[in-house]
Amino acid sequence: MMSYTFQDVSDTVTYYGMLFTPPPTTKPPQGFPTLHFVYGGPGVQIVRGLCSKSLFLRAQIYCHYGYAVFLCDCRGSSNRGSKFAGYIKYNMGSVELPDHIMFLREVARQSGNIDLNRVAIYGSSYGGYLSLMAAAKHRYAYKAAVAIC
Repeated sequence: MMSYTFQDVSDTVTYYGMLFTPPPTTKPPQGFPTLHFVYGGPGVQIVRGLCSKSLFLRAQIYCHYGYAVFLCDCRGSSNRGSKFAGYIKYNMGSVELPDHIMFLREVARQSGNIDLNRVAIYGSSYGGYLSLMAAAKHRYAYKAAVAIC
């Protein structure tokens, strides 16, 4: 597991993310197919917050089968102050996804571990909503979307 930070200079926001990967010896030349887990919704923070043991277990299982798993805390997540959480007020689904896509691309560039031509987005609850929004509005970034309800 690798931790990443990204500073968006246009609005001085710092994003935090994690990338789980299979063993480096199994890496394809173009990078790993990647599952981008989104949870988005108001009041949730995973990367720098309370981490779910089941999430880490699932990430390790996906890695065992050859997939990288990416997740990040972008605008709208909690424990970063009301302004940071408030970015999505009246803009749910339109603010977070550009953040996620920008950070995904940056981590792919920095690490060389993500094959941007083989990325799927998935999530449950509000993350499921974001997955469907990604399928509708950001088809260029994801090859598949899964909403777990």
